[in-house]
Order: sequence, then C-alpha cells, then structure tokens
Amino acid sequence: MEFYVTDACIGCGLCTTLDPETFTMTEAGVAEVFAQPAEAALALAAETQCPANAIHHRD
Repeated sequence: MEFYVTDACIGCGLCTTLDPETFTMTEAGVAEVFAQPAEAALALAAETQCPANAIHHRD
C-alpha cells in the first residue's frame, strides 16, 4: 500500500502520534508521508481516525 496526505490536512498531528515512522509534520504545519510503512496497520489506523479525512492509500 502507498499512503499519501491530501491538502485537506488541518495539521492536528494525530497521524504523527499514531505512526511517527510514516508521518511527519512539515514546516507549514501539515502532515506528509515521511516513509512508506513496512507494516500498514498503524498507517491504516491514522487513515481511519484522521478528522479531516486527509490520509488515503493506493493498493
């Protein structure tokens, strides 16, 4: 799976808390994918819990 963050990100930081090995915050205060996860479980949790629905994945 390939994860990505859209411009709908509100910068809440939930994804970086749930999966800091995949997501990071930019200087602009929004999330981005730092590295694609080896195990998708945490990234999927971030995707489903994102309050802005800004995290998505491609199979």
